[in-house]
Amino acid sequence: MDYSSPSAYTLPDISNIVGCGQTITIWNVKDTNITISVGNSSNSISIPMSTVTTLTLKPTESATFIVEQAKVWHATGDAVFKHSIMFGANLAQNGWKREPSGLLTQWGSAIGNNGLSNVTFPIAFSNRPFTIIFGFREGAYPSYAQSIVLDDTATTNIGFRCRTMMATNPPTNSASAYFWRAEGI
Repeated sequence: MDYSSPSAYTLPDISNIVGCGQTITIWNVKDTNITISVGNSSNSISIPMSTVTTLTLKPTESATFIVEQAKVWHATGDAVFKHSIMFGANLAQNGWKREPSGLLTQWGSAIGNNGLSNVTFPIAFSNRPFTIIFGFREGAYPSYAQSIVLDDTATTNIGFRCRTMMATNPPTNSASAYFWRAEGI
């Protein structure tokens, strides 16, 4: 077997299988993705919150396909976890990910406008976040030390407000760009 080439496999047509409970387990030992497809366009693969006609297994992932009912393969295994609402994610510049424990991590970037910045989270937390942390973005070495001050009175489950400042004498508002990260439930 060529372990480095991408692969595609087709599940048997369910209409040719007698009874429910028949299983096929596929484990990807390759270093590239494997695509599993249904054998008949009227068949589908049941995954959390959806049905699909193809499922991709990344390296080291596995999936067990079980004939559950007419025309439906039920998929279980670690290749299916990423489709679960417990593991939801939007892996974008301003994105989020959810852990099975319920912890929600969100991140993004913003720019102060005359020293003020309002950020709306990509999705709302159930409650106010536990923590919000910041990191500055600079195109060059800064001339002055900078600071971000979180307005605690304006922090809610949907967003926050902060002040971006430069440590001049006296301190001045800045249009500093920054990264932010928030965690909560």
